Amino acid sequence: MKNQELNEAYELINNVVKNKIRILIEEDLHLYEQDADILHHYSDEIIEKVMQRITKEQPYFEVVWNYSPKVLELRIQRKK
Repeated sequence: MKNQELNEAYELINNVVKNKIRILIEEDLHLYEQDADILHHYSDEIIEKVMQRITKEQPYFEVVWNYSPKVLELRIQRKK
């Protein structure tokens, strides 16, 4: 696994997560969750490491993910 590929995957996925969180914050209580699908070419190992890092960085939002070889499905919601 290359650090460059790991950093690239992190930037791509984290930008999507941050934008979805921004939408949730701007909509205040009108929205509880946001979904996103990301097409990718990264290995399972990279996706797992990136998602673990992203979930640890989010104290107020829960990030649930499911991935296949080409698609990462995300659900971002406020923690209860």
